[in-house]
Amino acid sequence: MNSKDDSELLKRLLIVFEFEAEEHIQKISAGLLALEKPTSNDEQNSLVEMIFREIHSFKGSARSVNLLDIEHTCQALESTFDSLKTHKIMLTAEILDSIHDRLNSIQIMLRFSKEAHPPKQEFPKTPVSSSEVHTPEAHTPEVHTPPRCSTDVVGSRGNCKKHSSVRTCKKCKDSCSQT
Repeated sequence: MNSKDDSELLKRLLIVFEFEAEEHIQKISAGLLALEKPTSNDEQNSLVEMIFREIHSFKGSARSVNLLDIEHTCQALESTFDSLKTHKIMLTAEILDSIHDRLNSIQIMLRFSKEAHPPKQEFPKTPVSSSEVHTPEAHTPEVHTPPRCSTDVVGSRGNCKKHSSVRTCKKCKDSCSQT
């Protein structure tokens, strides 16, 4: 493989990672919420083990796409859960707060990762005449403009259903100002 192929592979892996990361975070968050409720020792041990495995998988996924800050934060969480599993430490409100803080920092890192690696926008291919083949600088690709929002794509709360959940859509600004 050459560096261009490696770069394309990493981009595809990052897209998959982003979906997996959301799943990991949801499962970890659900486990944390369950841990905050009174449970038996067996239930607590089972939840700690489940969260530990989820964090371990998340850490490996982050490593595979070179997101080292996320990997290191997952390693710290994994160490905390290992200590909880082996009863070296007891689960306290302070430890739960620390775990939530680290999970929040991972979510922030993911947001920055998405901004640093936005999905590639596909443009429709336009036919190129034989005269344009020799002068590529003369060829201007046709830019696809997203369809304007109309009242049929605006939700009951006035949100743009097509592009965003916010009142003023950042993708089609003027068209969503109808909301």
